[in-house]
Amino acid sequence: MLTSAHVINESYLFLAPTEQGFDVRWQTEEFFYEKHLSLDHDGNELISFDDLYYYQDKVIEYSMARIDFLRGKQTCRKTKPVYSVTSKDIDTYVQMDFKVRCPQSDFLPIKLKYQLFFDVDPLHKVFVRWQTKNEKLLMIDRHIAQKPVDLTRPSLWQAFLSFIVQGIEHIWTGIDHLFFVLLLVIPAPFITHKKQSGSRLKGSLHALLIVITSFTIAHSITLAISVLHWVNISPNIIEPLIALSIVLTAVNNYFGWIRQYWLGAFVFGLLHGFGFAYLLLDMDLPTAILGLGLLGFNLGVELGQLMFVLIVFPFCFALSKNQQQYQKNIVRNFSAILGMIAFYWMLQRIGLI
Repeated sequence: MLTSAHVINESYLFLAPTEQGFDVRWQTEEFFYEKHLSLDHDGNELISFDDLYYYQDKVIEYSMARIDFLRGKQTCRKTKPVYSVTSKDIDTYVQMDFKVRCPQSDFLPIKLKYQLFFDVDPLHKVFVRWQTKNEKLLMIDRHIAQKPVDLTRPSLWQAFLSFIVQGIEHIWTGIDHLFFVLLLVIPAPFITHKKQSGSRLKGSLHALLIVITSFTIAHSITLAISVLHWVNISPNIIEPLIALSIVLTAVNNYFGWIRQYWLGAFVFGLLHGFGFAYLLLDMDLPTAILGLGLLGFNLGVELGQLMFVLIVFPFCFALSKNQQQYQKNIVRNFSAILGMIAFYWMLQRIGLI
């Protein structure tokens, strides 16, 4: 089974207005239900399509009791959902299609009362997308969901901010990307001892800037071309290659074969950009806000990456006063540890473990 270092914690609500109300499509990863409901009907410790269909009444009842639409103080009526299970790449989704009918009103907004999954995943969020001529997108997290959310006023600014937050969370919950950035940061003070003269801090920052900029440019390129559907590569290919990129970077840090660290950052950064893109691709963003989502998400990734670098680099620099000890105890040892973990991931992702 392919495994990813990213935790997928998003669900989706697609709303399409009709003359009588609106149609709803609810879509979420099946593993959320595993945390709450016993769904292993055949006892093989794996949740299959058959299991999800066998327990569909239980899944429907659990979900519909925690998703409500309100107009004023009145609860809108929901029809019985049409239940289905779908797969996309390596992920399995539970999908429910139903209709919502609300009391007529010219001034009371429609609000969403959403109470699913926050108790088991504090980072869970639901994306609400109005499928209208002027498509709107709203992100709801556990803080916003503490009270019913007005669905009639999602602004472009709110959507932009939600994409920035998604980008920051994506880099911080993607342990494989953090490992790779760490492997780019820890050699920077060591490189400058031999390559730079003058201020040691200035030399270290110069080396770090070149490497991180190379990585940023590379993953921004492939993030964009993937989200824009110019190039599409399956995660079954990209995820193992991302793990391999960590292994090769760790090996190079250990032996110091290629001193142009920026080159590896750029080449492997192209792979990581495809990895960043999968979240936006899963959201199937409408053309009207695709550019906004791409810009906000990439900005969030860069902000998250910058925060991580600003935390890690001062420690690396402080420990690098003794060049020989830093190379042996920090650069080599940390690279060896991270490389072995990534090698295990790679074997998992190609199905050997």
